[in-house]
Amino acid sequence: NLCCIEHTFERFNACTASAAMSDDDTTPSPPSQQPRKGGAAAAGFEVVVGTSRHANDAELVDRVVQLVIESYAAVGGHKTISAEKVRGRLRCGDVEATTARRVLHLALRDGRAVGCMSSSLTTPWTPTGCGHWGFLVVAVDAQDSGVASALVQGAETRLKQGGCTEVQIEYEYGAHLPHTQRLSDWYEGKLGFKDTSCWFMNRFLGMIVGGGGTEFRRCRKAL
Repeated sequence: NLCCIEHTFERFNACTASAAMSDDDTTPSPPSQQPRKGGAAAAGFEVVVGTSRHANDAELVDRVVQLVIESYAAVGGHKTISAEKVRGRLRCGDVEATTARRVLHLALRDGRAVGCMSSSLTTPWTPTGCGHWGFLVVAVDAQDSGVASALVQGAETRLKQGGCTEVQIEYEYGAHLPHTQRLSDWYEGKLGFKDTSCWFMNRFLGMIVGGGGTEFRRCRKAL
């Protein structure tokens, strides 16, 4: 289904380079409070589901846009997202976090965004009961402090509370690209994801998405 493939590639573009900026801590900081379902708190920052309140904060929205640009630039890529699209994603969290199809999670330190990621209860390219997360971005000065792990924990908690029994991610991998090896170690090692596609299909999709020499991996794990 070409429509599904297009959606997958769009999500891949949001997830791959930006996730390369994730911290690689082994264990997320345990939450001490939960401002909303699907959120978590950790030392020095909190993870919440974005809402219209955040969408109406122009400085925070601009910060999220800048985080995306900086993350792609750090791995030699170019990607941007409009402030209007960020506001739209944040407003999706106005409904109950466990029923909203897609939301944007925010990692906030003293009210300032230091990371974000999206989670979806359903997508056109995952089976029933399999959620999805992506668009993972962590500020350079917040890496190796547990932010990425706390964002993942918040997203997967929301998906599980929303009825998902599995979660899927996608990323580009190339043995010659050090940042993708770091992603592989984190995703398929510490986070426990397993590649669901054969090597040939991964390489074929890698040729389409990455221009050749890489694999486009689709991975899942149980929640």
